[in-house]
Amino acid sequence: MINEVSNGIFICGNANKVKNYANSYMSLVDSIIHLGGKKAPRGQGISYWQNCLFKVDYPGTVFSTPSREYKFDYLNKELDLYFKGDLSADSFGKASKFWLQLANPDGNINSNYGYHVFHRPIKTKFGTIKNQWTYAKQQLLNDKDTRQALIFISTPNVQFEGNKDFICTLNYVFNIDEHNYLNLTVNRRSQDLFFGLPYDYAFEFLLLYKMYNELKDVYTELKIGSYTMFCNNIHIYDRNKETFENMLNDYKNDNLILYNIIDHVDKNIINDYVLNKDFGN
Repeated sequence: MINEVSNGIFICGNANKVKNYANSYMSLVDSIIHLGGKKAPRGQGISYWQNCLFKVDYPGTVFSTPSREYKFDYLNKELDLYFKGDLSADSFGKASKFWLQLANPDGNINSNYGYHVFHRPIKTKFGTIKNQWTYAKQQLLNDKDTRQALIFISTPNVQFEGNKDFICTLNYVFNIDEHNYLNLTVNRRSQDLFFGLPYDYAFEFLLLYKMYNELKDVYTELKIGSYTMFCNNIHIYDRNKETFENMLNDYKNDNLILYNIIDHVDKNIINDYVLNKDFGN
């Protein structure tokens, strides 16, 4: 549904193509540029959708076009910091100097998603959970039909004056459907399509892949299912619009290179964290 106030759209790729990440992503880009609303938050012009549901039926790949190369070198640095739970802005600054602008007064950042998934203990009314990953996995093991395999990312702790790193991702939810597909749903308050989604999605696919590998011996018919993101505001900055227009031309001419995420992420990250690391120990 699309309406005149740019409020509400569902994107699931081009109906005539495989509904993988590339086709869903480029369909979203096309709709935002040509049909989305226009605003200028903090003086920065954007085209956007409010309340966007973005779905990838066949996750696991990313892509490059002649107009924009996918940066696996950056992805691998970010993933390493995520899985280690490193919060230092200086550490992230070695991957991209952009992160240095987001440092808290204590020199840390807030948006290390891996820290919140694997390393942040949660104090509850009746005890402490070592980490949310172990908790979410246990809910799935306890009940295949559970709706409680939830991992919180953003917290009220980021609501302080002067915060430069207000976390975009709200939570992750895993579920197993009646066809034995393990699906991941991501809820976000805000998402930039240029630097944000391509790299957030890759990490989140690895979460889906890791959870699948940790459940498949118990649920022997389990399969990797879909990736769905709900975003309150998804946008393209005007400064990046020309690059996206060029990418759309590449896409329309079928000039894309697809990469399997598992095959192009650093093998040490895959082996040490995705496949063999038990964060419950």
